[in-house]
This record gives sequence, C-alpha cells and structure tokens, in this order.
Amino acid sequence: LIHQGCFAYFTGGFNSNILIWFGILPMLGGIILGKKGVITWTIITASVSLVALYKMLYLSDFPMLISHNGWIVAQGFMIFGWIFLSSFIMYIFTALVEKNNHDVSLKATKIHTLVRVLCHDISNPLTTAKNRIKLIERSLGPDDQALKEKMSKLDRPLESIQGIIDQVRTWETIESGKKELELKPISIIDSILGTIDLFEEK
Repeated sequence: LIHQGCFAYFTGGFNSNILIWFGILPMLGGIILGKKGVITWTIITASVSLVALYKMLYLSDFPMLISHNGWIVAQGFMIFGWIFLSSFIMYIFTALVEKNNHDVSLKATKIHTLVRVLCHDISNPLTTAKNRIKLIERSLGPDDQALKEKMSKLDRPLESIQGIIDQVRTWETIESGKKELELKPISIIDSILGTIDLFEEK
C-alpha cells in the first residue's frame, strides 16, 4: 500500500494507473485473514483512493515525475504483473480448495466406515445380550416375579440401543442415495416411557 501510494503520488495521483493495484490488497487480505481482512483492506484502499480523488479535485495537482519511456515500462509491469499475480493467487486458492474438499471427502469416508464397523460390532453382542435375557426370563419361576420385572426393564434400553443402530444405518443409506427418507408416525407414550426408564434409576 505504501509503495503503490507513493508511486501514485509521484506519477499523477488519482490519474495514475498504479491505483488499480489497490484492488489486489482486499483479495490478499481475504485469503490471508478471511472476512475481516477483506473488510479492513477494502476500507483502507477505498479511503486512500478517495483522499487522492479529493486532492485532485479540490487542492492541487499531483506531480508527474516519470518519463514517457518510464511510463510505458511501468504500464507494462502493471498490466502483466496484475495478470500474473491475480492468476497465481487464484491458482493457489483453487488448489487449496480442491485439497480441502479432498480431505473433507476422505474424512467423511473414514467416518462412514467407522460408523458401519461400530454398528456391526455393537449389534452382535447386543443381540446376544437380548437372547440371554429372554432365556433367563423363561427359566425363572413364579416366585421370581420381582427379578422378572427387573429383567424386563432391561429390554427398553437394549431396544433403544438397537433403535439408534437402525437409525444410523438408515441415515447412512439415505446419505448414500440408496434410500429416500420415509416419515412415519411415532408413539409419544413410548418415547415418554423410554425417557422415564432411562432416568428412573438416576
């Protein structure tokens, strides 16, 4: 900004073509600092340009201390420099975006694989636990009514875990496009009873 401002001052001020380089400063600020950088450098460059415009209109002309040949060289640097620099910045930016998208996709694949493995690994012992509870309930006699009630209370949390696994699997098939989301009624009473069972012992 200092270099471009000084160069503009000694080569015609607001009429100097070097001021077009101010346009790259908000872009660089945005890439490096994000939204705050864009806003900050837009305000700074616009303010300096407005000061140059005000001086030209109401105060005095800027000096012109560059020769004709020097002006041609400077113009060449400005035009081709702008093309090269903006192209280079956008190339780096798009390369970073592509890399970020690839990393996000890779992480999503890993998460989906982990979820699939977890669902599979939890389902097997869960099924075993449910079957064993049923076997124990069948083996209990009429005198074991209190124990039967306690055993039956284990069914709800186990069914809840199974429901979560089923929901995750359904979500995964919907996300992959193999299945569409189906909305269906649910029992509010079952939801309330499940919540009561979950917090009853706490």
